Amino acid sequence: MTPEECRQTAATVGAGTRMQFVTDNAPCSTIPSLQLHLDASTLAEAYADGDAIDARGWKDSSGWQNHADNVHGLPVWRSASQQRPALVEFDGNSRLWTSTDFRAVASSYTVALVARYSGTVAQSRRVLASQGSDWTVGFAGGSTSSFIAGQTLFQDLEAHDDALHVYIATMTDAKAQIGTGRRASLWKDGQPLLTDHEGATALGWGPGKLELGGQSKVINGLWTEGGGSACKVSSIRGSLRRSQY
Repeated sequence: MTPEECRQTAATVGAGTRMQFVTDNAPCSTIPSLQLHLDASTLAEAYADGDAIDARGWKDSSGWQNHADNVHGLPVWRSASQQRPALVEFDGNSRLWTSTDFRAVASSYTVALVARYSGTVAQSRRVLASQGSDWTVGFAGGSTSSFIAGQTLFQDLEAHDDALHVYIATMTDAKAQIGTGRRASLWKDGQPLLTDHEGATALGWGPGKLELGGQSKVINGLWTEGGGSACKVSSIRGSLRRSQY
């Protein structure tokens, strides 16, 4: 759904209902229900190129103070250049994670990640993961096409590369809908890999404390409360479109 179609959809909603949609070039801060945004470009305020990220961590730009303020090892910040945007490098032993447990925040969510592997298959662990549950989106076990939520919902083991990828994953609480379980969807570089799939476990359906690591380069990560409507997914995809090598 395009932003114009989103606006047309909003116009059909009854008076008094507040809906917000963003255009393809809008900043991530205008995405509805945004509660975490880790944008590597903002680290220029605290670090110089090549600095290891210290106890100050990676500040959340959403305004909700959900900082990645726990650090292990030596993740390194790289400033933007003509070849790449700003990013954080993880060496396979370093990682950053939030103090917020996101399963306590909401029963459904939309999460996005802009990142790439930078190691061999053996070194390519989970990049966006969870402390407190068996959960990951995007990268896992050398695959660049994965969604695990208590159990494997989708994984293509043949998909391994070091290209930059944009992932958007949603988990919708289906209690008020037809069906008995939460429903998961996954997009990679704008292409749907999984749609309304049931199978997430009661313990693993969502992330606890969000963690970034693996052997990777991470540019952007965000988390929003609530499942992914077509408009929200379109808004996030457009907002992250600028995050490219």
